Amino acid sequence: MKPLAALALAAGCYSTTPHRAEVRTAATDDSCRTAVADVFEAAGMVRRPPPPGQSLFYGPRLAPSNGSREMSGAGIGVTVAEGELAAGRCHVTLEALAPDSSCPPGAVAPLAAGTGPWALPPVVTSPIPPQSCEITYAPGNDNDAAVDELARRLREALGAHAQVDVGPARAVR
Repeated sequence: MKPLAALALAAGCYSTTPHRAEVRTAATDDSCRTAVADVFEAAGMVRRPPPPGQSLFYGPRLAPSNGSREMSGAGIGVTVAEGELAAGRCHVTLEALAPDSSCPPGAVAPLAAGTGPWALPPVVTSPIPPQSCEITYAPGNDNDAAVDELARRLREALGAHAQVDVGPARAVR
């Protein structure tokens, strides 16, 4: 899979129901974090600060033009069920995300504060904040297939007992 090539949005009509993949298994906090990081790195993606509501965000391995790590394009949002980690279970949800189509050119999606166990170190940015906009599900068959493939790879990385659920009404092979 070419890095984020599957996340390029093509013209057409797509479902507005977000397609997500959930991966669950018994795992330690460290093995869960390592598996997620390894799968996305092997897919040619880099970690970026997550948008609100996401634990992690992975985007293409491209250097942002302004030197920061702000999100300005499509990528994969990862939500980690923190309560599950504390109970010895790894439960992550993957979803293709992008700035809303109504965003003006040059606007960036808002990013979450750099806190918590999955946080990236702070980044020095310009004192003038960029214009921001909402981040939403990035529809499209290619995006859904990319989420499914990453979920399959994560299941393999977490071991034979990992389970994958995808939606709506799709199966990961």
